[in-house]
Amino acid sequence: MCKVKFLVAFLFAFCFSVALPSAALAAGSFPAVNTYQSGYYHDVPAGEWYADAAKLCYETGLITGTRANLFSPNNAVTVGEAAAISARISASIDGGTIREQREGEAWYQRYVDFLEDRAVAVPTPTQNASRSQFFHLLAAVVPPRQLEAINSIETLPDTDDPDVLRFYNAGILTGTDVTGTFSGSRGLKRSECATMVARIIDPNLRQTFAPQADQTPPVLSAKDELLQTEAVRVNGISVSFEKYLSVLNDCIAETDASLKANSGKGLDWTAKYSDVDDLPAYFKEMALSRVVETSLEEAQAKALGCSVEALPAVLTPDPSKDLDRIYCAKHILVADEQTANAIVALLKASPSLNTFDALLTQYGTDPGMKADSRGYIFTDGDMVAEFENAVKALDLGACSNVPVRSSFGYHVILRLDPTTRPGWEQAWQERKYTDLVDQWMEGATITPNTAELNKLDVQARYAAYLASQDG
Repeated sequence: MCKVKFLVAFLFAFCFSVALPSAALAAGSFPAVNTYQSGYYHDVPAGEWYADAAKLCYETGLITGTRANLFSPNNAVTVGEAAAISARISASIDGGTIREQREGEAWYQRYVDFLEDRAVAVPTPTQNASRSQFFHLLAAVVPPRQLEAINSIETLPDTDDPDVLRFYNAGILTGTDVTGTFSGSRGLKRSECATMVARIIDPNLRQTFAPQADQTPPVLSAKDELLQTEAVRVNGISVSFEKYLSVLNDCIAETDASLKANSGKGLDWTAKYSDVDDLPAYFKEMALSRVVETSLEEAQAKALGCSVEALPAVLTPDPSKDLDRIYCAKHILVADEQTANAIVALLKASPSLNTFDALLTQYGTDPGMKADSRGYIFTDGDMVAEFENAVKALDLGACSNVPVRSSFGYHVILRLDPTTRPGWEQAWQERKYTDLVDQWMEGATITPNTAELNKLDVQARYAAYLASQDG
């Protein structure tokens, strides 16, 4: 229904439900404050290594999404985010109160103030956080009683910092290689951050670990010359192959996880999926698009002095001023007219939201609607014409009297008042922001390193990545 880059059926992440240990929640240090609905994060595939951690962090309110229904697992953690996490942990443990956000101030300022009132120094909030910065913020707020030692590590290859060692000995950190290297200057992704915070929340998730004396050489050497080569230039900004390959591997891993969750079978390089004739070329293009988009967002955030996560709120208009152009609808999408007519008949016999939602659950085939049945928020031109025109012709709260046919199938539509949809303002800002990013990408000067990209053996690189993860 919506405008989505690389819209291929096998890439949709469907609803899932994962159980997590709850010993720490029961203990009361980190009580549940949110209810995680199945499939809430559209970009966290079922069974992904960080999925349980993202869910637990959401339930306790320590780490939430970057925007509506998105966790953004591959985004770098900023100092502002690290400060927010640390402040929330401190408030949960010691009962402190984080004040409300003041009009006109940066989103992270109240968390920075909370920490600085407790004599915790916070680096520049808009910069990406290093592992060292993140754990020194955590060390300042997590008391020893929360870090019972299960390991006995006295030193590491690159640090003997007692604050860092506390997290190793508590089983929250295990290092970036088998020797336990801390890599304090390296950044960290939100997926990594959530995993570490989940171990703080629930002691059952902590890891026993003993550094090995000999490090197994990585499959991909750090001296690999390609890693430092430019993969693409975006509006004059160079992006290395190191970053590009990281995104490429993430694209493939997400696809593999989605396939396993939905069909029980992982990615098969010899298979044909939908209209994709060349999987390696497909993944190259997908990774390139993501890298370009990320580079453009980072450049905008830097120019505005805010985080990437704050861009939708900063750059999109007040949705309350656009209400005459904002529509909300949910639909039951089916493949054949006979089924659609039967659904219409059932709704006429029992015209209620509960009936519609029950039929949506039973018959609906749109994965986006199944993942978030609150309805689509959209404006003129966002949807296929048949769907959009049908919505406009309905009164608020009214249902289709006859099925609506489009290239996607047959739709039975319910029009809703957008202001009654939970989170409608954020959903509207996200849609407008997506349109804005599309405009940036259309106007960007993109110069890929075609020669090296053409030579890139995607399947071999991914196999090497998997081998390095196993190590």
